[in-house]
Amino acid sequence: MDNLGAALLQASIFVLSSCSLPIPEPTPDDVKLVVCLLVQVMQPVTQVKSVERSDFKQTFDTKDTRWPMIERMLKKYGYDTGDLEDSVVRFY
Repeated sequence: MDNLGAALLQASIFVLSSCSLPIPEPTPDDVKLVVCLLVQVMQPVTQVKSVERSDFKQTFDTKDTRWPMIERMLKKYGYDTGDLEDSVVRFY
């Protein structure tokens, strides 16, 4: 799988696992936009704060200006950042 395909898959998994409410089919445009924004945020290697290989946990910096938009769009699907540490999002 190329880097873009892997990033799309990783962003999609993050969205699906982070939302407590079901995402309707067909996938709404706002969810597609969130996945694209996540791919953009994830692409620069400088955004990766840490990688743990034992369970493949990556931590990404959320100081990017796109994070508030991502969070707002996902709130209606039950996305909650309350259990996350400040300025990090973990992709498992």
